[in-house]
Amino acid sequence: ASSCKACDYNCAGGSFHTACGGAISGSCQSCAAGQFKPSGVGQSCSDCPAGTFTGSPGQAAGEPCGGLTHWQDATGAYACKAVTTCSATQYETAAPTSTSDRVCSSHTVCTSSQWEITAFGTHHDRECTAIDTCTAATQWETKAFTTTSDRECADHPTCTFVQWASVKAGTH
Repeated sequence: ASSCKACDYNCAGGSFHTACGGAISGSCQSCAAGQFKPSGVGQSCSDCPAGTFTGSPGQAAGEPCGGLTHWQDATGAYACKAVTTCSATQYETAAPTSTSDRVCSSHTVCTSSQWEITAFGTHHDRECTAIDTCTAATQWETKAFTTTSDRECADHPTCTFVQWASVKAGTH
């Protein structure tokens, strides 16, 4: 009769089997946090892939980070990272996923020679454009510009030889 014993490497989910040999039969040990192993035969656990985590030892599968409020770009993670929140002076240029954070960019600030043609939002930037300039010799300003509207100009009237101008041409 043989005194050899077969080594049973079969373990429950979240556990791996240590080596057998000599007088040692090996045993099932829990996978560390950040690792997992489905049930069955195996001597090692796997790191959780990016976008997943295990927060405690002995897990059979990784939990998804979701991508709406949490994400994880590293493998072997035991927690997810909180998604960045854009500030009031920023807008989202890339949405978060389970493996990437939200990307925010600063809103454009219009210069003193520009007006805002499109207001900013949480997912888009403001657009600025140059303020119109009235041609001094031939136009006058009918409406002053604001931060959200352009200047409006009108042509000076041109008198015929039998007419005369009641006011001198100017800017208003």
